[in-house]
Amino acid sequence: MAPLELADDQTTQPIHAVPFFYQTISSPADMPTHISPVLALALLSCLKYVISFQLSPTSRRGTILFASSSSSTVTQKKDVTDTPTPRTTAADSDDDEDILNDILIEWLTAMGSKGIKTSIRIDTNSQGLRGLYANRDIKQRENVFEIPYEAALETGDSLSDGVDGEYLMRYDLEDVDGSDDWCKEDVYDVYQGLRLLETFEPDPDYSPYVYHLPPPPESNDEAGLTPDFWSDDIVSSLEVPSYVQQIMQRKVIVKVVAEKNDVDELDLRWATLMVRSRRFTVWDTVDDPAANDDDSFFGSFPKGKKVEQIKGFMLPLIDMANHAHDPNTSLAIAVNRWTRKFDATSTFALRAIRPIIKDEEITLCYGDGDRTSLDFLDKYGFFLDGNEADNDIDWTEMKTEFSSSLNEDKAEKASLLADSKENSTSTMLSLRILLKQLRERSGLI
Repeated sequence: MAPLELADDQTTQPIHAVPFFYQTISSPADMPTHISPVLALALLSCLKYVISFQLSPTSRRGTILFASSSSSTVTQKKDVTDTPTPRTTAADSDDDEDILNDILIEWLTAMGSKGIKTSIRIDTNSQGLRGLYANRDIKQRENVFEIPYEAALETGDSLSDGVDGEYLMRYDLEDVDGSDDWCKEDVYDVYQGLRLLETFEPDPDYSPYVYHLPPPPESNDEAGLTPDFWSDDIVSSLEVPSYVQQIMQRKVIVKVVAEKNDVDELDLRWATLMVRSRRFTVWDTVDDPAANDDDSFFGSFPKGKKVEQIKGFMLPLIDMANHAHDPNTSLAIAVNRWTRKFDATSTFALRAIRPIIKDEEITLCYGDGDRTSLDFLDKYGFFLDGNEADNDIDWTEMKTEFSSSLNEDKAEKASLLADSKENSTSTMLSLRILLKQLRERSGLI
């Protein structure tokens, strides 16, 4: 059989860590005085699960992690109305972040992860970006660390999410004006964000990871946001019609889905960003689940057609590896060698693709190296110099409509940053400057 193919979609939210401590905590008042009350509530929700795993390392969660049957996806949700909302408990200090980091690491270790404590640490570089760093020299083709399948959050499965035109019916969107023109992948992304909100966020079994995610932005003008959060005026100022149209369309999808499912629009926009920026997507060829026994040999060996299956996963800690155009690791997936399916024996690992020296940052390439700076901004909220994929931009198809010159944009950005920090407007100008420079190199200006 052909091997699994994968595409790493994730972005990073790297963090700094110190050694973990255990103590009995029965109420927020029992927390050390340097910890904020908000974090105390988070710890009460998370720590009891970490401790239970520590006391019984062989135990496993009681919830079903989107276990796929032949034709549907089964989920089990708990009543956790007394659990504080993770996104309202952002760390108030470096000490708070350190504790949340260590809760995550202890949770993953107790679930059976390997190599985390010996191989990596979470630290901050000179630019203030947090990421994963090697605690020792790591050989080429060696697993840096691995996490078990049960620690992963399965956000989507193409065999249960609907195909072709069926997805609009599956999500009760076929009667929405203009929905026939919506990008199917964007609809999937938004509904996977909804799955994160409704299934994983309220489940205390996932608190060590969900509390670790960045909270929604306080304004739409913060640096590092994708254009989905920008004002319509700033999005339009990108002056790339096809790109602007897709962003505006996704905003509409989020609004419609939020209204239909009675969730807050900003919450869903946040959850969709978390999925789009952190998800790893895996492709495989499997037996058609719609086949019946007549399509098999003695009911055991399938003779029917094969179909493509696409699964999305959020992978705790692995998704903190920062992007590099020339990374030192890649994602390695181990599935059941006989069934070629995910089960309790499956693992996800970061594997060194070249020797890594102690204290070197652990990096991944987001995607397959074919994502342009436009793609990076759209998915992750940033873009980097030296992206070779930018050389393949089809300017005829893009049809940019710039109303200002390169020098005018540079002057406007310099003036803006002289009075304020990076924000959505400066990011918009940075992208316009890059695109105009690329056009010049292509001989179009």
